[in-house]
Amino acid sequence: WWGYMDISERLLLVYDVLQHTPILTRDDRNLIEQDLFLPMIRFVEPYEKNISPTNMNPTNWRAQAVASNVLALPELAATVKAGISRMLKEQFSHDGFWKEATVSYHEQTISGLAEVFKKLYPSLSAVQKDELMRKEHPDLLKALESDYAFRLPNGHYAPLNDTWSKDTYHPPLARSAAHLKTGVGYGVLGMGAGNDQFQAHLSFNGRFGHDHFASLNLLLFGKGKELTADLGYTHTKARIWATSTASHNLVVVNGKTQESNTSTPYAGSGNLLLFSGTDPEFQVIEAEASGNY
Repeated sequence: WWGYMDISERLLLVYDVLQHTPILTRDDRNLIEQDLFLPMIRFVEPYEKNISPTNMNPTNWRAQAVASNVLALPELAATVKAGISRMLKEQFSHDGFWKEATVSYHEQTISGLAEVFKKLYPSLSAVQKDELMRKEHPDLLKALESDYAFRLPNGHYAPLNDTWSKDTYHPPLARSAAHLKTGVGYGVLGMGAGNDQFQAHLSFNGRFGHDHFASLNLLLFGKGKELTADLGYTHTKARIWATSTASHNLVVVNGKTQESNTSTPYAGSGNLLLFSGTDPEFQVIEAEASGNY
């Protein structure tokens, strides 16, 4: 089931350089294409058809996009474009965020899809690619901007679920504003500019993997600092602690973590009750998650 890297993009690129030189004869080219590259491509086809897209699919699609150009296989390019559309429709929220409510995996997935699109059209300029993307995959453009709600003023992202603290964006926010991501289950109150920015984050998202037991977690940022502690993603001994309810800014009942039944993913483990972010001086958000306790 892990066939995402079974088409060698590097070998395809090497072959692209050599195939029109005297180094390779016609028989050499036929042998390489028929006995090496085409079997690679055919081997992963069943996985494309029978498995729902994951954040690793762009790795395979990128190699297929290269193969479609190097080997002159337009039908392979059509397969890749159909895969991109299917993934954006089925695996992203309606507000353009990857189903796993974590910025790091959203960034991995969406940057991978953008790279696939570039590989499909290597001869186009950046401006031409943007215009074509707007025409063929407008949802991809929306997804590329969907991380804005999670940007803290210091150049880092809100440590939502399995978000790495090392992940950054540039340039840092000049001004904070309110955001509501109903598809993800996340709201942000924000105001101020420069060093006087203040943000309050409230999550009421569901469970699709890489999540913590932290529905209704509150994050505060002010005067250039995170005012509440959250480790986010870690592979250290603190992993169990970092995912638990007790490590977040939450009520813990009888020392127990929130509901741990992950057999059925669901879109939101909380309900939004109130949100107002239009007033520049007063904003409010309220949510509940009674099913988590």
